[in-house]
Amino acid sequence: MDSPHLKNIILFLLVLLSLAFHCYNLEYASYELDEAVHVWHAQKPYAEVVEQASNDPNPPIYNLIISAWVKTFGVSEFSTRFFSVLMGVLAVVAMFLMASRNFGLTVGIVAALFLCFSPIQFRFTHLARPYSLLMLTVILSYGAMFEAMKKPKGWRLFLYYLFSTLMIYVHPTSVFNIPAQGLIALRNFKKDYRVILKFALVMLAAVASFGIWMISIPYFERDDTMWFGPPAWDQIYHVIRVFYGGIGLVILQLGVLLVLGITAIRNRKSGSNTQWLDLLLWLLIPAIASIAFSYLVKPIFQDKYILSVQPAAMLLLAASIYQTGKWLRIPLYIAAFSLVIWSIDLKPKAEDDWKSSVEYVMPKLDKNSAVLIDPWYEYRTFAFYFDQHAYELPDSTYKILVAKRVYTAWEDVYDVANNRPKTDVVYVMSGHEGFVTPIVSFSTLDSLATLTGLKRYPGVTIRTYSFSSSLDTLAIKKLDFSSEKGEVKRIGKEDEFPASIVVPLSNANPERLAQINASVEIVSGKDLDGLNFVVTVEKPDQPFLVYLVVNVQKELEKSNNGKTISVSTAVDGFDQECLVKVYLWNSERTELEIDNLQVIIKN
Repeated sequence: MDSPHLKNIILFLLVLLSLAFHCYNLEYASYELDEAVHVWHAQKPYAEVVEQASNDPNPPIYNLIISAWVKTFGVSEFSTRFFSVLMGVLAVVAMFLMASRNFGLTVGIVAALFLCFSPIQFRFTHLARPYSLLMLTVILSYGAMFEAMKKPKGWRLFLYYLFSTLMIYVHPTSVFNIPAQGLIALRNFKKDYRVILKFALVMLAAVASFGIWMISIPYFERDDTMWFGPPAWDQIYHVIRVFYGGIGLVILQLGVLLVLGITAIRNRKSGSNTQWLDLLLWLLIPAIASIAFSYLVKPIFQDKYILSVQPAAMLLLAASIYQTGKWLRIPLYIAAFSLVIWSIDLKPKAEDDWKSSVEYVMPKLDKNSAVLIDPWYEYRTFAFYFDQHAYELPDSTYKILVAKRVYTAWEDVYDVANNRPKTDVVYVMSGHEGFVTPIVSFSTLDSLATLTGLKRYPGVTIRTYSFSSSLDTLAIKKLDFSSEKGEVKRIGKEDEFPASIVVPLSNANPERLAQINASVEIVSGKDLDGLNFVVTVEKPDQPFLVYLVVNVQKELEKSNNGKTISVSTAVDGFDQECLVKVYLWNSERTELEIDNLQVIIKN
């Protein structure tokens, strides 16, 4: 079988493998916010898609393509993400072709497989975002550059310009690859200034072509602040681990590079193969440029913003292992593949699980209740799962939701001027907690209504507030030592757990919130630093649902309640086998006196 036929068979098998792998669990996670926004805008006329892109850091290429895609294939998690899958498959194909032409067939196969099974590639093929397309265009840009380096003239230089311009138009941070490519050209041509000048002109032309877009839109005139800051070392370390799928593969790669570096130094006069240095420049320069830009101009360092170096990491791993020698290749390849496969998570995690959240709320919504979405812009993600018809009408989405008692403004569920609610029950669905200021403070809500339910999903918390009812008292348990024994409870040095109350939740309703209020009076005692007041909600042989430990000494120092220690908490997701335990933990065996140990449970 001749080489072209063998390559075609390998290519066909890579396509089938990549397609099957990246289609797996494509609808497992719900839309992230940015996915929902991309697809929501994509349904609008093309002129509006371009106008929207002019107010966004992302250039219009992906927005226009996905707009044509949804207008042809419709709106669903599978269809919109399948475009990313196809781009991922084409990236594997491009990697194989580029790597096999420049580094040999073995490296081409291995690099394509590394890229196919890399966890970050799997993650971004499962998102309706431009990042899978970005990886494809980056590989095409470097592939065209390597071809132009063999014969730097005519159509080869033009293709290099075309793919580089396309790469930057997919995502602007990929422009950091241009200085990396410039250094690669300098390293390979050294004193051939005419060739270096040709590459420099092509690179300048690609950057200038994107500059036309930059100066023609209003976004880049704004001085927007980012929600994250310049990267600390732990963030850089995290990104490195994400790109390689774990620290094990990073260590393996560094070990191989160390061996190749030592070999290159020893054999520098004999002209040993140092082609792997080009890949190292591809890997390092865009990352370093991104970090420098983050400190000097605006923070942009995140894994998705330097995703253009991911193909370099996989190709460098494959090429550098190959150059270690035939006796080391096979065991190193086996070790690398094992680490890659081990790091794959086949269940993509949603940043914000609006799919499950909406499924929880929908059956509960009636004419006496309303939904308040916070922050307001999540109404588009909510709409996709609540009423897809509303989502598919971008100009009318919010109007349809309001008609079904779904709001994004506090004034729509509460008459602030007259200080009265407009509804009996409101389900407050909150995303991005800790990152954005909520529409209304929960302390205000707690003073106006009763918190009757609490449900948490990844990235989303649902609080149920009732303006017309309060929680039922499930149990009141009290140990009043004075009334029962005519004295307080005296605790000696031998008592580590001197007093406790246990209440089963067998009569509680698991669909509702359980509120727990516990207290104890410290009558006397010194050196109480080792005394702790503990409240737990637990199930036998299961992790704690609640585990609160209050240091008595610290609490007394800041408390305005005299010598009474009080603890309040709420729990959801429990079942009727759970137990509430309230007790004192006298870890340092302190002598003291206590009274009135009490717990009140409402549900």
